[in-house]
Amino acid sequence: MGTAKKKLKPRPPKLRKPTKADVPAMYAMYSDPRIWWNQSGDEHPNMEYTNAVLEQWLSGWRYDALDIWVACKQNTFIGTGGVRRCGNAWHLQYCVKPEYWHQGYGTYIATSGVKAAAYFDKTMPVFLTMLRDNYTSRLIANRLGFRNVRNDFDPKTGMYPRQIFANRPITDKELRDYLDALHKLKE
Repeated sequence: MGTAKKKLKPRPPKLRKPTKADVPAMYAMYSDPRIWWNQSGDEHPNMEYTNAVLEQWLSGWRYDALDIWVACKQNTFIGTGGVRRCGNAWHLQYCVKPEYWHQGYGTYIATSGVKAAAYFDKTMPVFLTMLRDNYTSRLIANRLGFRNVRNDFDPKTGMYPRQIFANRPITDKELRDYLDALHKLKE
């Protein structure tokens, strides 16, 4: 009788505050059209744009002592993710380089973000916004125990159906406040 081989999980990546030195790796990832397979046109157009995104994250680190991390494994850039304050809520986001997809890194980064949000302020809900066709993100939301709280369309174009998930039951006011803050965050 043969024995089944157990699939080994990869070691978790190191999560750390991003630095200016991460901009080239971030730009390479965020300008890759494979990242934007379901929403073309959102690729980072140049490193200056990526640097501006990094500045937003660093501002969050200065004011909230928590924002988006860089995920590295043995000093190799894997992706970014974590939670950002978004009004009176946390906005969960993550992005993993395509060569590291389907290895558990997105789930690990998202789980770590939810834990960090609870540590810093567990009174605030955690939201995860995704395009409807992003099945991997929906699987991660389910693994986290999040629930679908709204279906609508991406406000930037009005074209892309999106879903919004939260880590707990929320009120209409909490959802409205989050969406208003998210719109300002992305301006």
